[in-house]
Amino acid sequence: MTKRERIDKVYALEAPDRCPFVPAVYEHKARLIGKSPSEVCRSAELIHRSLLAELEIYDPDMLTVGIDVYNVEAEALGCEVRFFKERSDVPAVVSPVLGGPEGLGKLSIPYPERDGRMPLFLDAAERLVREVGDRLYVRGALSGPFSLACSLLGTAELLMATVDDPGFVRDLLEFAAAVTVVFGKAFLRKGAGIIVFDSKASPQAASPRVFKEFVKPVYRDIRVALWSTRPCSSSRPVRPTAEHWHVT
Repeated sequence: MTKRERIDKVYALEAPDRCPFVPAVYEHKARLIGKSPSEVCRSAELIHRSLLAELEIYDPDMLTVGIDVYNVEAEALGCEVRFFKERSDVPAVVSPVLGGPEGLGKLSIPYPERDGRMPLFLDAAERLVREVGDRLYVRGALSGPFSLACSLLGTAELLMATVDDPGFVRDLLEFAAAVTVVFGKAFLRKGAGIIVFDSKASPQAASPRVFKEFVKPVYRDIRVALWSTRPCSSSRPVRPTAEHWHVT
């Protein structure tokens, strides 16, 4: 059974030959090739090399093309990201770009093929799909809408706005979801799958009320938009597969 077949079994709710090993390795990829995360996340060649090293060393059943997964879309939208030359520190957004509702209209949906570091990850994903995609799934890492909104506005500010200005929060999350969709579609066009990371949309930051009222609706929109991007190769109904999307 190939790695792809093993994952397909799981997504079809059937029994695979063994439990799949599907780690989402982020900045640790850099250590596998003796580089810093800041070096690797700014080079398509190093991203590619680090993923091949991950495949050789850990032998995962899926690969995730992502290093500093919560920075890429935010940076393309204007957030400053702090990088570190030879240190193992993970790059991070320095400060939000939005001061309130008035700034949202000034932001534009980025073009993944040209803006920020998005093209680097798309190039690495496309190359990996050509080289190893016949035997395992390659997934592009996406920032989820709530985490992206936190980067753009600030976590505390976003949570306060859910009470003080819920209409603004809905507008911001719809915008963030649109960014997730366009980046996701770009990965799909490269032949890769996608995985959405949205750690801020968890009880540590988002209460059940916030999740149900603000986050859940945009998740539904993302699912519909990305599910319809790639047609299924089979005429029979199937369950979601790794070729489509997964949220963590």
